Amino acid sequence: MHNLSFSGFQVPNTSHNILTGTYTSKVVIKKDYLKKDGTAHLYLQVFYNKKRVRLPTHIYVLPAHFDEAKERIRKRCKNHNDYNLMLEELKKQLHEIIVKYRLKGLILTPEKLSEEFKNPSASIDFCKFMEEMVERRKKSLAPGTFRHHKSKLAKLRKFKEQIYFSEIDEVFIEQFTGFLKVHYKNKRHTIISNLRTIKTYLNYARSSGIDFPLDLKKIDTPDVDCEINYLSIELLKKIERYYDSEFVPQTHRNVLQFFLFACYTGCRYSDIAVLNRNNFIDNTLVYVPVKTQKYNKMLRTELPQKALQYVNEKGDVFNKVYQNQVCNRYLKEIQKACGIPFKLTFHVSRHTFATLFLEVGGKVEVLQQLLLHSNIRETMRYVHILDNRRSEQIKLLDSL
Repeated sequence: MHNLSFSGFQVPNTSHNILTGTYTSKVVIKKDYLKKDGTAHLYLQVFYNKKRVRLPTHIYVLPAHFDEAKERIRKRCKNHNDYNLMLEELKKQLHEIIVKYRLKGLILTPEKLSEEFKNPSASIDFCKFMEEMVERRKKSLAPGTFRHHKSKLAKLRKFKEQIYFSEIDEVFIEQFTGFLKVHYKNKRHTIISNLRTIKTYLNYARSSGIDFPLDLKKIDTPDVDCEINYLSIELLKKIERYYDSEFVPQTHRNVLQFFLFACYTGCRYSDIAVLNRNNFIDNTLVYVPVKTQKYNKMLRTELPQKALQYVNEKGDVFNKVYQNQVCNRYLKEIQKACGIPFKLTFHVSRHTFATLFLEVGGKVEVLQQLLLHSNIRETMRYVHILDNRRSEQIKLLDSL
């Protein structure tokens, strides 16, 4: 039996023709080439069967700041703590590559070792795994969901460019949660949404035979009722007057045309963005919602005149439909112009439709069908909003 030894690790190898020989690794400094500032590059030098492989660390220090015997950066270096931690991570990465090849019975050549070290594969790096899996699922995901998953991957990489499966534990989840709070100022429901997505792809990884220390049950992702902003009748009329004003910018009018249509139909942005004349039969809107496309369930909704007044009689259904981010940027300007006391986004139109529908006497069961909620609890949120508002108004009698 041979041993793979490197930086304190002893990894047994039971095969005599795969990964035979001894691995040793050492951090070395390339003193024969100095940068203009006098610093030299540190390398992770690996010997395998007397063949040398130099793996870059991208760390540069003054030669006097590096202790060659201890393979550590001395305290006199300003960033010695960070650099030493980075070196430990790189040694750990080397260890994981070798172990992965041993367990899978694959031959690891010096060239392959260098390639894996510079660009870890999806079986080692969670970010790489998630990237490949998101792309693989692209056709089965709704466009909005695909963008959200890409966005959450970007946050992960902002937190740490490479995340090895071996370091995914409870501490990692705590640190990432803290990063979302501090760096992105994310609220609880947004953080939980990010954790749910991570949990989904960690489940995919585990199903693929990739292991990691974290018990996925430890990722707590409870249902959280986020704040629901909606337009009262007074605020809705205020925006409608702005839409009809001769001074409204054309970009604002374009956005409000389909925003107000949504206020009277409850349609999501993703559905409105793809509507065409074929979706309108007399006064009925017929379409397959994008979010539930995989179920191929067609929705027929009779449109009120209030909604139809925002649909063009000829040509395109709406003057112009902007991308969701652009749309929300213009809605922020409209919010200021109309004096709306909360952040105005396109999704506010859906909340507005739901509350107004119940306020005029609509039944919650019908609203559930119109909004395509799979769980009545989701629809009941709007009932609770109206109940709370009535309670607050009754209390006004105390001031008489």
